[in-house]
Amino acid sequence: MEDVERLGTEGLTELEALTAAESDETPGAHLVLMGKVDMRRFLEQPVLARLQQRVYRSISIEPFSISETRGYVEHCVKNYGSDEEISFDPAAVDIVHDCSGGIARFVNTVAE
Repeated sequence: MEDVERLGTEGLTELEALTAAESDETPGAHLVLMGKVDMRRFLEQPVLARLQQRVYRSISIEPFSISETRGYVEHCVKNYGSDEEISFDPAAVDIVHDCSGGIARFVNTVAE
């Protein structure tokens, strides 16, 4: 689930109830929640206590540095699958990084 904050507490409470284990025989569904940097604070609300109890792993991914953005774009271009030679001017990668803030999904959108 991407941008979980948009669901609000009511939507997340319903999602937790729908995916929870019904008995000892069924473990319930696994959820992957993604959101902005303040998502953890959002999930700390008392109304979401049941959802918090189901958190198995929590990972924060920092935005790419300019060199990481360059490496990511080069990796994507190499694995594009085209027979054509495709390259990005280093200044273009700088612009991609500036416009995307180093956030991978935005790098994809801007570079595309």
